[in-house]
Amino acid sequence: MSVAAFLDLFQRTRGAAIARREVDAVTSAEERAAFTACGVIVNARDAETMPCRERAGCVREVRDTGDAGPRRFVAVCGQTPPECDPMFVTVDSLARVQVSVAGVAALLRKLFAIVGAPAIPKRVGGEPIVLGAQDRRAFGEGTRDAFLAMDPASDAFAPWLALRDRAARGAVVFVASSRGLAPELLGRYAVGDRVEIVLLEDALVVRGGAIALTARAAGPPLRVVAGGARGADADDAIAKDATREEALAAMTAPRGERRRRKALRKTKALDLPPITVWSELRVCLVDGETVRLDGAGSTRGSRTTTSEWRA
Repeated sequence: MSVAAFLDLFQRTRGAAIARREVDAVTSAEERAAFTACGVIVNARDAETMPCRERAGCVREVRDTGDAGPRRFVAVCGQTPPECDPMFVTVDSLARVQVSVAGVAALLRKLFAIVGAPAIPKRVGGEPIVLGAQDRRAFGEGTRDAFLAMDPASDAFAPWLALRDRAARGAVVFVASSRGLAPELLGRYAVGDRVEIVLLEDALVVRGGAIALTARAAGPPLRVVAGGARGADADDAIAKDATREEALAAMTAPRGERRRRKALRKTKALDLPPITVWSELRVCLVDGETVRLDGAGSTRGSRTTTSEWRA
């Protein structure tokens, strides 16, 4: 069950108290129960004011009538003298909740094996929040810092990512919703990059009444293995990062200029012929976990050009 609409609401409200009906409008009963159980949806104080339906900019004050029996509330005009007639309001219309930032942080630490528990600020702005450190040694990687982006649509987000890309340690940045996020950032900071953006709307799902990871988010990352060309056992080898600007330039350059370009960096450390354009690359499915990349052209260590596809 998709939780994209709920995560978009979280990103827009940043933990502020909102009317319960706003959460009800974007979630099912199962989703609300799951997020409540893990501390993401928490009750907040009932509303003490509410906007006036008759006059723009007018705010009504909510007061208890004090009648015997079930509690009743009336909303009175906040202007002096009053400009609007009082109106009765229901208890349900005053109910408010919070999509807790601390609750989301705790959920991410549990699901993504993030250690450390830095304090979550009481007032959240647009700056990404530090969650702790994620140990990736099980996947043949090191430890990287983990962050929760609170305002990925801001102009400051891209420069912040660029600074993190030059930091001493890699990072994973969780983004609740893709709304407002520049598409090129998702391509620049993808799986396997030094700084990786993880979209929670694609990574989280309600399964069996609880919040869980999608199969894609829970599985091992796609990694490059070398050695297949010589028939030897494949050794794990992460190729050197190549800027996407180089790849795009090699792919879109006029045909007469393509041959003069250097091989894409990610093929240099592998047993693949050097490729200069994506059309020279073939992806072959080996099994449920492995794909083989074949390159056309001259083989590694030889200047002989061939039209065959070679492993």
